[in-house]
Amino acid sequence: MAKLMTEPGGRLMAHGDETPWEVHPRPLLKRDSFLNLCGWWDFFTEEGYPPYRSRIRVPFPPESPLSGVGRHFPEGTALVYERHISIPAGFRKDRLLLHVDGADQHADVFVDGRLVGRHDGGDAHFTIEIANADDEFDLRIVVTDDLRDKTEPYGKQRVRRGGMWYTPFSGLWQPVWMESVPEEFIESIDIRSDTGHVEIDTGDPSHTGEVLIEISEGRMERVPLIRGHASFAPAIRRLWTPDHPQLYPFTIRLAGGDEARSYFALRKIERANISGVPHLLLNGEPCFFHGLLDQGYWPDGLST
Repeated sequence: MAKLMTEPGGRLMAHGDETPWEVHPRPLLKRDSFLNLCGWWDFFTEEGYPPYRSRIRVPFPPESPLSGVGRHFPEGTALVYERHISIPAGFRKDRLLLHVDGADQHADVFVDGRLVGRHDGGDAHFTIEIANADDEFDLRIVVTDDLRDKTEPYGKQRVRRGGMWYTPFSGLWQPVWMESVPEEFIESIDIRSDTGHVEIDTGDPSHTGEVLIEISEGRMERVPLIRGHASFAPAIRRLWTPDHPQLYPFTIRLAGGDEARSYFALRKIERANISGVPHLLLNGEPCFFHGLLDQGYWPDGLST
């Protein structure tokens, strides 16, 4: 089983990796206490003949060349991913969360052989709390997919691709990572803004604390977080445009101890008639929107 070596702050490297995965997979809700589990995993099938056993690079589906497997297994085959996890000293807080950003289609998660959670639906992120686990444990994720089952969404996948149909993909196809959080923590952040006003909401009315906004280099603005909500108008307004994509980093600190970072932009998009002709406006000015239809397909990684 692949040995996982970690350092605080997300640095992760398994034996044989040349580059650590240090990028936070959720930039709109970041904590320092995360471990990115992308990289090499042990990989095998639970059924079928002949049996298959190899290693696979997450987050690329087994059908992709970048996964190191490069093949599609028969429909309904259980794909098994395994890693040995070592939690670094000082990482653990009150709760340990496992995030799977994409598993197609059904996933069972095991810790040291014990089932800790299940999920259905390949296009949705899911989170499972890992409770009663030691700092060293074996993590197993079993993923099954079946394009013959038309009750599940399958997009434009087909075993025999061609025309409008794409190569099928299965297994883990988005980042897998872990996070350590206190008992009370921020699960989501909703941000709404225009050219001069910002609303931030955690979705939990029990949350109190403060929001610290970096409005310019070396200058911070503090806004109270009351019932999970903060509302403010930045003293210095720099509008977002394609030529100057200005972002405002901010940090939410809960009274209970949790802390998460995110960012927002000041901009407004609307439709209006100018001389009888409909226009799209960005920050009150006509803006020509032009772009190609990007289906998001890459030959080496398929969807990533």
